[in-house]
Amino acid sequence: MSNSNLDLTLRAYEASLRGPYEDFVALLDEHVSIVLPASLPHGGAYRGKAGARELRERLMLAWAEFAVETLEFLTGQDSVIAIIRLKAVARATGKSVDMRIAEFWRFAEGKVVELSAYYFDTKVVFDACTLK
Repeated sequence: MSNSNLDLTLRAYEASLRGPYEDFVALLDEHVSIVLPASLPHGGAYRGKAGARELRERLMLAWAEFAVETLEFLTGQDSVIAIIRLKAVARATGKSVDMRIAEFWRFAEGKVVELSAYYFDTKVVFDACTLK
């Protein structure tokens, strides 16, 4: 494992959560793959830097408040798994979500090439964001 991958992950969280967002985009490979569960309001597969920007827009539409706390990191040769805690308030309903998520980061040549999020309960997020 390269400490540089963990450092890059930490920089990515800082840039994506506290901005400017383009600092996060600069850490991504041109062909980065970002995948979130399709059942989420902001879910789906996003490709490239344009896809990362689209994901950001969809997140901002779905959530009135959005905070992430990093809890734990597991490191591999070219990857990092981050366990994070999401605390958010859905824009459409005002309902709160507080849950853990595992995020898988893969790196090549000092850039993020893959990011996948694994929600422990996607139904909680879906229900919070859906008007009934």
